[in-house]
Amino acid sequence: MKNKVVYLSAVLLTLLIAIVSPYDFPVFLLAFELVFLVGLLLFSLFMSKKVKVSLQLPAPTVSKQEPASVEVKIENRSRLPIANVAVGLSYIDDFDGTTISERTSGMVNSKSTVVLRMKITARYAGKISFRLDQARIYDYMKLFKWYVPVQKDTVQMLVVPDLYQVHMDVGNMTMRFREDGDFHSHERNGDDSSEVFDTRLFREGDTLQRIHWKLSAKTEELLVREFSMPVENTVILLADFYLPKEREWTHMQMDGMLTVIASISYSLLVQECPHEIVWYAAASEELNRFSITSEEDIYELAGQLIDAGVYEKQIDLEEIYTESYSLGAGSRVLAVDTGWNLRMEGEMVASLSNKEIDKVLPELLIGI
Repeated sequence: MKNKVVYLSAVLLTLLIAIVSPYDFPVFLLAFELVFLVGLLLFSLFMSKKVKVSLQLPAPTVSKQEPASVEVKIENRSRLPIANVAVGLSYIDDFDGTTISERTSGMVNSKSTVVLRMKITARYAGKISFRLDQARIYDYMKLFKWYVPVQKDTVQMLVVPDLYQVHMDVGNMTMRFREDGDFHSHERNGDDSSEVFDTRLFREGDTLQRIHWKLSAKTEELLVREFSMPVENTVILLADFYLPKEREWTHMQMDGMLTVIASISYSLLVQECPHEIVWYAAASEELNRFSITSEEDIYELAGQLIDAGVYEKQIDLEEIYTESYSLGAGSRVLAVDTGWNLRMEGEMVASLSNKEIDKVLPELLIGI
């Protein structure tokens, strides 16, 4: 606005001088100022058609308190440089819909692309959506602006909970494998022909039934299949999202519950104890189960649990589970609820409510 006032004042002053002056130069100067003004207007209009602005996330998954980068990519397809591109961006917390708007700007040379990076730090685990609200092109004197069409589709970032190693005393009866299971090991081979673990070169003693003929034809080497070992998840971790009406479900509470579940799962994974997470999704009204075989699985699980939603009606997750799936003789059932209470076979193991989880969890000892 300031630039417009200054330029308009200069034009009016030139007009006044042209009226009172006996010379022709002020008239030519006034004509130049008006033509230049029209040129700036047409320039900004033209350049707005030659610019493409997009949003991208270098890392769609980040940890809490870790600065996350959001990139605004500006592509200039014209042969003229752009002095100023202003971009409006919104961060949306998917948990409660809290929206924070930011603005950034930059210049782009001809036939080139620039990437503007913005950093944010999330306090709690959850999902954050990013949206381009608007992009504007300014002329060289910032007298005129034109909006650049932007896609307002959101991109989503997953903020994963912290992982703490809990002391897990896993007994010999709990650690076992069986011949028939619903999930397969990603780390050990076995004899279940329904799931291929890996392929290797043919060795003496291998049966013809194990030869992978199609892949062997492609590689011109005789390859055989190694089958997977079915795994019985001997620890069932129930994530109970029941929340009484009188209690409020806050972002901090969800973060704490996710941290407890993820930390216990991580600790079982370190102990190489087969386990799965079971929860009831309020939106779909379905029982979900997720087998954990790697640390990446824990992060994927966190994203699904974030979308689970709380419910006000008490549900017996173990009963619903056993109606459809069987518990092995050595299986143990752990449960974590929205109050950060941890139960083993229905008995209270620990109540972490109103405690500093980052300090309590590493000192916790759970016998399974």
